Amino acid sequence: MDAGLLALIEKAVREGIASQLWLIIVVAVVGSGLGAFLGAYLKKKAEHTAVRENFAEALRQLQEQTKVAEGIKSGFSEELEKLKALLGQNVFIRDLYGSSIKEYSSEQAAALRQAFLILYEPRSSMLDVSGKSNDERLDQALNILMQPFRKYIGVLDEETIAAIYGAHNELLKLRGADPATFLEEKNRVFDTAEVTRQFVKVDRIALRLGLIERALGKPEREE
Repeated sequence: MDAGLLALIEKAVREGIASQLWLIIVVAVVGSGLGAFLGAYLKKKAEHTAVRENFAEALRQLQEQTKVAEGIKSGFSEELEKLKALLGQNVFIRDLYGSSIKEYSSEQAAALRQAFLILYEPRSSMLDVSGKSNDERLDQALNILMQPFRKYIGVLDEETIAAIYGAHNELLKLRGADPATFLEEKNRVFDTAEVTRQFVKVDRIALRLGLIERALGKPEREE
């Protein structure tokens, strides 16, 4: 209670019960209490309002975060489905390439062997080349050599293609050679066929195409 109100009360007491100061005192006391009450009420109301506003803001942020999370989840699901589809395609392509490469490797190795036999061991070859000249046998050897290449060229890597053309060109050097020179080239032709055979092994081709990460073993001979 402030000093002014105390002074009024003292004065009212001296003047007696009939003093008009009592009305002023009552009004002052009531007003002071009402003011305190209103102050506390407004303060509490402000606190409640702040809590509601904070809750509303937190709820809004939570809703936004939920939307973002749902968007991320949806995007991840779409990417996962795309990845599954891509992996399925890769498996299909790998199986397709793997089957074709395996067949090519086997046929090309056999063709290299037959080309050498036609030229230098005709009795062991699968073709009857008896009575044919060296150049005629060379034509047959070249045809045998290139058959698998032409059949599977669509699945071959550039290095394999270059290797087969290289072997083809090496054999072409025999054209028109005299019998003695033709015979002297036997070891060179054998080496060319063997190196090329190693080069077209299925695992070596698959490695060059990126279908596997490493070859199954070292080639026996490399250029």
